[in-house]
Amino acid sequence: MVNSNPMAFANEGSFRLIISPAWNSNIQYNKQQLQQYRHLFEMTTPYQSSVIDGIDLLCYDPLGKDFLSLMKSYGRHSFLPKGPYKESYALGCVTLLRGHLFPRVAPFKIKINPSEGGLSVRQVLAWAQFAGDANKLLVRRVDFKVELFNLSTSYYINHIWSAGFRTVDESYKDETLYLGGRFSQKSVIVYDKALQQTVSTLVQVDWTRIEVRERYDKQDQLSVYEFIQTMQSISPFKDLMIVNANQTELNHLLHKYNKTAVAGSVLKTFKQLSTYQRKVILRKLKLHGKLSYLANDFQKQLNEWLRY
Repeated sequence: MVNSNPMAFANEGSFRLIISPAWNSNIQYNKQQLQQYRHLFEMTTPYQSSVIDGIDLLCYDPLGKDFLSLMKSYGRHSFLPKGPYKESYALGCVTLLRGHLFPRVAPFKIKINPSEGGLSVRQVLAWAQFAGDANKLLVRRVDFKVELFNLSTSYYINHIWSAGFRTVDESYKDETLYLGGRFSQKSVIVYDKALQQTVSTLVQVDWTRIEVRERYDKQDQLSVYEFIQTMQSISPFKDLMIVNANQTELNHLLHKYNKTAVAGSVLKTFKQLSTYQRKVILRKLKLHGKLSYLANDFQKQLNEWLRY
């Protein structure tokens, strides 16, 4: 995994821990708070190793006094120019939004990024318990991710396939691909993480991140405790796959349907076909070992993260 050199905090005594650089400086250099809340801040998993890049929790009950005090004292306060909340307190990997402007909006939203924080699943639950009642904090949105290192981002953009997305945004060709609309219940983003992280150009790194962003309506929202308990059964990357076939191989399969492959886009190629035709083509590609299922990558990386 590409690393971004987390900072080490140490003092003249025996206290020492590693925390992510994503926490703001008010926390990074605050020995008292780091000692008191070590179980919340310390990196217990490798940096960026979590399969969750963000989880949004809604709270309709009062928040814990110590959590509010920490966020107000050390978080970066901002008044929000738009959106359903008036203000936010950003601690880095944890953000609190409050002051809801509409009656149907939850009074509080808490955003946690365990990937940037190097947090374990236990620490995600610990943050939820610190903020309030983990049985009452509801999961509104989760950004799931897989990291891929063996091929260029443009390869994955050109060879990814998933049915069910009518909207495809190729504004940033070879760097970023969006499947699904901005407000869709489910959307997929493929992008060059090395470029986004400004990894040194002196080091050639193929680092692609594929995110699946799931939004849950009220009737589908689980408490954060229930969500964590059922994580092993979640399959956000189901039906997402990489088609490892070149244009000649695809044209050979498409010939019987009087179709030809669209250069540089499996998505456009398959969108020409009927549902039945796609099933036949995918069955033959699977038979020849030309499909890589992203659900397998996700499950492997999830299992690695849950070990900590």
